[in-house]
Amino acid sequence: MTTTVEPGARVHRPAATEEELSARSLAHELTVAMRGEVRFSHGSRALYANDASVYRQVPIGVVIPPGR
Repeated sequence: MTTTVEPGARVHRPAATEEELSARSLAHELTVAMRGEVRFSHGSRALYANDASVYRQVPIGVVIPPGR
């Protein structure tokens, strides 16, 4: 299913929750403090939500240290 939005149309976005604002703040602070990659996108979080077990826990974010 594809949604089309007319040019110039206003799109309603729900207000960010306190948890989303905290995650944004954390992402910003980590980006400033680290040299590695800081990923907080839904896709990146989903990639790291599983390990070798049957459990799934979606992380707040993913930090990848710089390569050597």
